[in-house]
Amino acid sequence: MHQIRNLPEAQRFQVMAEGLVMMHEHIEYLNQDFEVLCEQGRFRSAAILRAFADEEAAKVMILLDVARAGWGNHQRVEKLLKQAIYHHLSRGLYVRVYEGRPASMQEVREFVNPDARKTVSGRAELVRLDFP
Repeated sequence: MHQIRNLPEAQRFQVMAEGLVMMHEHIEYLNQDFEVLCEQGRFRSAAILRAFADEEAAKVMILLDVARAGWGNHQRVEKLLKQAIYHHLSRGLYVRVYEGRPASMQEVREFVNPDARKTVSGRAELVRLDFP
């Protein structure tokens, strides 16, 4: 991500677009393997693979949000990427929030913070996302 941020804006979006296509293909392969495992009755392995595919999908969603929001505040983008892309729990929360289709940042806050508290049993401050 540091390398993308340093590219000229026009080139940055082209590189991101190419990467997003590759990520989409990767997620599709994971989902196909998930289906095969389910057909074989290997549900435990399938569930693990589904969780991994969801986390990979979260990376796509995060990158799309960064592209939509812009790169003007580099420090804020870096903070978001460190909080969201590089932590399993944050990626899982990101996917769950997207599935809820929030209409406002307030809905996101209400959804994420209680979910984080339930997920990590009192350590919510470690995963609380920094929403404006």
